[in-house]
Amino acid sequence: MNINDFYNKLQKKEKILIIAAIICVLMLLMDLLVLGPILAEQKVLDAEIDAKSQAIKRSIRVLSYKDSILREYRQYQHYLDSGEKAQEEIIADLLREIESIAAAMSINITNVQPGDVEGNPIMQEYKTTLECNGKLRNMLEFMQALEDSDFLFRITQYLLEPKGKNSDVINASLSMSRIFITNDGETEDEIGVEVMPAEVPMTTGGQNKTVPIPSEEET
Repeated sequence: MNINDFYNKLQKKEKILIIAAIICVLMLLMDLLVLGPILAEQKVLDAEIDAKSQAIKRSIRVLSYKDSILREYRQYQHYLDSGEKAQEEIIADLLREIESIAAAMSINITNVQPGDVEGNPIMQEYKTTLECNGKLRNMLEFMQALEDSDFLFRITQYLLEPKGKNSDVINASLSMSRIFITNDGETEDEIGVEVMPAEVPMTTGGQNKTVPIPSEEET
């Protein structure tokens, strides 16, 4: 018995069911072989577009903070060692700042001795030993001014004693340090944010296409 004889013996309802089954099988094969790969590639493309969109939004958000970032950078820039100055120049700047604060507080410096420079790849610590004298109130204000200055000196050890039996002048010996954070050499002009383009190239179906990225308002 061939297929035609078998088909001719079927009733009308059975023929309809067989035709419907064949159509379902063909549609399933079409979905697996044609529509499935297309839809899968579309999902990948949508995911890439979404990832690029989120990256652009983050870049725009950071750019909106650029002015405040630069202000903060300028505020702390003098705490960074850019490597442009030799250690001798840095030490000379520190000593000038100490002398300037001492003069403003009516403190007489009798001896100042730069100490060791200790450091690692992250920071450099410049140590200084200072001998000075002045009235007790002025001396305390001087010590406070050192630690409150833009140079952020840190007094690690001190010794205070009267200059004489009935004198109101205090002799002081101060050990202090200042820490510089090692900068990677990046200047203010080099601070920036990489912003992604408004259109992103995508590859789909073996062809290169340019896909526009939706703006934040559109999303």
